[in-house]
Amino acid sequence: GYPLLRDYFQSDAKQMQTELEGWLNEDERPKDPKNEYKPTHETEIEWTVAAQTDGMVSLSGAWYSYTGGAHGMYGVRSLSYHKGSDTILQANEVIADTDAFVGAIEGEFCRLLDTERQKRRNEPVVRDEMFGECIKLLDQTLIWESSGGGKFDRLQVFIGPYEAGPYAEGAYVLNLPITAPMLAAIAPQ
Repeated sequence: GYPLLRDYFQSDAKQMQTELEGWLNEDERPKDPKNEYKPTHETEIEWTVAAQTDGMVSLSGAWYSYTGGAHGMYGVRSLSYHKGSDTILQANEVIADTDAFVGAIEGEFCRLLDTERQKRRNEPVVRDEMFGECIKLLDQTLIWESSGGGKFDRLQVFIGPYEAGPYAEGAYVLNLPITAPMLAAIAPQ
C-alpha cells in the first residue's frame, strides 16, 4: 500500500463531504408529492489506476457534481504518485519545461481536437467562431498512460464540457503518443 495516497484520498473525501453538507444546509429541501426528501445536490468521484510503472503510479478520478440547475457537471482529475520519493504530484507537475512540452505536442493536439470537433459538428471548425480556437493544453486534465506497464507511452487529455465546445458536445478525450521531444521536457524522476 501507499499510505500517502490513502491519506490524500481520505482528506479529499472529507473535503467533498464538508462541501456537500454545506450545500445541503443551504438547500430548501424540496419535497415530492409523497413528502419524501429529494436532495438537490450530489457529488462523487471514483479513482482508478490509469497506469503503473516501476517508479510511478498515474491515477484518474472521474467525478460528477449536481448543485441544481439544468444538468450536472462532470470531469476527470488526475494525480501522479512518485514511489521513490513518496510524493503526490498533479499530472502536469511532472513536466519540467512546459514551453518545450507544449511546443512538442500542441500541433498534434490541436489537429486531433479539430478532427473530433468536425466529426461531432458535421462541419469544418471555424477559428473565429465560439469554440473554434484551439484551447490551452496545460489547462486540461493530463493522464499518463502505459500500454505495457514498463514506461508511460501515451498521454490522455481530458477536455471537459464547455472547454472545447458546448455542453451538448460532451467531453473530449484525446490520446497522444509520448514522443522523444515530450520526454525531454519531463522531469527526470
